[in-house]
Amino acid sequence: MKKNFTFSHFSFAAFLLMCLFTTTSCNKDGVIQSQAHATVANNVRAKDNLVAWYTFDGDIKDHSGNGNDVTFNNAKPTAGKGGTSNTAYLFNGTSNYMSVPNSASLNPSSGITIIAVIQPLGFYQGECHSNRVVSKGADDNDNGRYNLGYDDQPYWQYQGCDAQVKENKESFYASYGDGHGSAAGVTDLAIHVKQGKWYTLAYTFDGKRSTFYVNGMAQASSVKSTSFTPDNNPLLIGKNQDPNFPYYLNGIIDDIKIYDTALSQQKIQSLNQ
Repeated sequence: MKKNFTFSHFSFAAFLLMCLFTTTSCNKDGVIQSQAHATVANNVRAKDNLVAWYTFDGDIKDHSGNGNDVTFNNAKPTAGKGGTSNTAYLFNGTSNYMSVPNSASLNPSSGITIIAVIQPLGFYQGECHSNRVVSKGADDNDNGRYNLGYDDQPYWQYQGCDAQVKENKESFYASYGDGHGSAAGVTDLAIHVKQGKWYTLAYTFDGKRSTFYVNGMAQASSVKSTSFTPDNNPLLIGKNQDPNFPYYLNGIIDDIKIYDTALSQQKIQSLNQ
């Protein structure tokens, strides 16, 4: 004969211990509502949209599971933000970079998030003065391009390619879309880049709005729709593909993540390092 289930003394004690030592609330029907479970679920959903993740913890592999490994690198291993050796890479500002072969997953057509943990150590002195952390697209007129970096062009009202570099007026920027004129993007005018300081940068585009975050805080946003046509160009880290405007990075990169969706502000804050 089937009996109705009731808690034994042992089962009830175990249930109370579970409620006590987990981040939960337990109702009278024995249903456990776990905030920890919700957090794990959110992280899993975020990782599902992760298309490239370079931890630089002793290797240059893609830890997202998509196989977007770095295949060329001449940057040097160094200590990262936490001070541990071989957890980041140093780019010399003149010749160092990394290259990742093109793949379908590196062409997110409906939105993007780029996150990078960096320490600028100097500023590019060549024409137009830009410094590229992440770049995809051969030149400004390419389709399917995205980038993240910093320069002093807002100070020069974008007319200062041949002017002297204003190292105390460098601003973070990012863009996404087809072509330079029609791409979406945003520039953070609230913060000027400082040498030797660690920054966690994040750029999101949700199909309409671009938002730029510094150390988990939203600093700037703009609204502009754009198209994105996948291309065959590699993903470059630490430089731009155009040989006339290489925009070499002088600094340290500790971590890079690329998602094929715009993460929420809450998620950006939770990923801030």
